[in-house]
Parts: sequence; structure tokens; C-alpha cells
Amino acid sequence: MRGNLKSNQAANVSRRAMFRIGTVLLAVLVGELFFYTWCRVQCTQTGYAISREKHRRQQQLTLQRELKTEMARLTSPSLIESRARRLGMVSPHPNQMVTLP
Repeated sequence: MRGNLKSNQAANVSRRAMFRIGTVLLAVLVGELFFYTWCRVQCTQTGYAISREKHRRQQQLTLQRELKTEMARLTSPSLIESRARRLGMVSPHPNQMVTLP
């Protein structure tokens, strides 16, 4: 009888150990799944952020080209001269000009 009791106790200890090992392995597996899911979400969000920034950069480059074109148009000598004439300005006489060194 004592041999049966000892073997039953040993079997119970063995079952508990197996249950604990199984629980730990299951917890590790669930943890890995959560980590993998988190990594995929971060990857997707980073991809969306990169896409938004590329679009924003393209808009900024377009605006820069437009502003350079407008600046070239507004600083053209012919436009400045025509606006000066509309305001009643005239070209200076040669003796009114001062040359800076």
C-alpha cells in the first residue's frame, strides 16, 4: 500500500510539474503573439507616417517651385519699370546717378 501511495504522490508531483511547464510555455507563446502583433502594428503605422511625409515633401517642393517662379516674375526689370512708370517715376539723368564702389 505504501508503494502505491508513493507512486501516486510521484505521479501527482509529475503532473503538477508538467502542468506548470505547460502553463509557462503557453504564457510564452501568448507573449510572443502579442509582441508580434505589436511589431506589425508599429510597422504599419510607420509606413503610413512615411507615406504622409513623402506626400507633404512633394507638396512643399511644388510650393517652392511656384514661389521661385513668382519671385523671378516679380523681380524682372521690365515689370519693375512698367510699375514705376504707372506710379509716375522717370529714369534719372546721368548726373543724378551715384556709382557706389
